[in-house]
Amino acid sequence: GEVCKKTDAGSPLVVKSVGGSTSVAELFRLIRSNLQFILGNTGSKVVLLTSTISGEGKSFISINLASSFAVLGKKVLLMGLDIRNPKLAEYLELSLTDGFTSYIANENITLDSIIQHDVLEKNLDIIVAGPIPPNPSELLQSERVDDLFARLRTVYDYIIIDSAPVGMVSDTFSLVRVADATVYVTRANYTTTKEIGFLNKLYAGKRLPKLSVVLNGTKTAAGYGYGYGEKSSK
Repeated sequence: GEVCKKTDAGSPLVVKSVGGSTSVAELFRLIRSNLQFILGNTGSKVVLLTSTISGEGKSFISINLASSFAVLGKKVLLMGLDIRNPKLAEYLELSLTDGFTSYIANENITLDSIIQHDVLEKNLDIIVAGPIPPNPSELLQSERVDDLFARLRTVYDYIIIDSAPVGMVSDTFSLVRVADATVYVTRANYTTTKEIGFLNKLYAGKRLPKLSVVLNGTKTAAGYGYGYGEKSSK
């Protein structure tokens, strides 16, 4: 799918239960439908979002994709797992409580204590990254990560992971084992052909599960529903 540029610099949330009928919101609904088709009805529910480099809009896409499922009445968890450079809490102006890294590193921290409930929309919970660990690669390889996702799968309909850019660090590949599908975010007039070549190599090598691509930052079309029913002269 594709996502057109926002027309304002306000909240990153554009898919809402109230007031969400914009061109951008409609495109997220289309991406949601396409992703549901990719996941199928086999119990697949964990979606990994990544990109090649920072600045391509991965967190923005993650937030609104998660919200698009929540407004359907699905129970959704958004996880900030870019643990070397955590930005999700700052982006959403959330309180910096214990998060994913705290839970994985400390068995005395409970799962419920790291979940922020009904954030942004009803049915949308969030787990932030938590403190930056001294050993991120080893932390992500922990069996406690596998146990965590096994528990989360029993609670949520969809789990959206905002992970690290794969062109910068290898952390995201450590999460492949718990994911069912991957959404790879690119950005118009920003992502280079060299980086698309890198993406194609990942696809050819089957390094990421059920890999699909979102093009962010395209030009918007006039009218409701991204120009639905309109003819273009181009």
